[in-house]
Amino acid sequence: KLKTFLNSVHFNGVVDLIALRHEDLVWDGGVTDDDITYLTLPFPGISGLLEKIRDRTTLIPDATAGWLVDEYGIFRAHQLGVGVMNLDPYYVQWIEDHVDWDVEHRIGYGK
Repeated sequence: KLKTFLNSVHFNGVVDLIALRHEDLVWDGGVTDDDITYLTLPFPGISGLLEKIRDRTTLIPDATAGWLVDEYGIFRAHQLGVGVMNLDPYYVQWIEDHVDWDVEHRIGYGK
């Protein structure tokens, strides 16, 4: 799935692709210098995604639309899934044994 997603930039009608990690949209703390190396966006939250879109398209988001909402001025997506502590250990082991880390690295994840 990831390889198809990353190649979708070559599909008819597609002019660009922005790959990012869900974790960057739901970042739960401030940003330190160490965090910057892990972010796939200029800064965390949907406002970071809007910044990336703005940089690629020259479209300017309307800041009065209400998308800056937390105490840091960043709109964050809601967490998805069941949480790390609730994952089936057999599923986790299967993923660890079968994940293609070369592909995962292309979208910002590391081993």
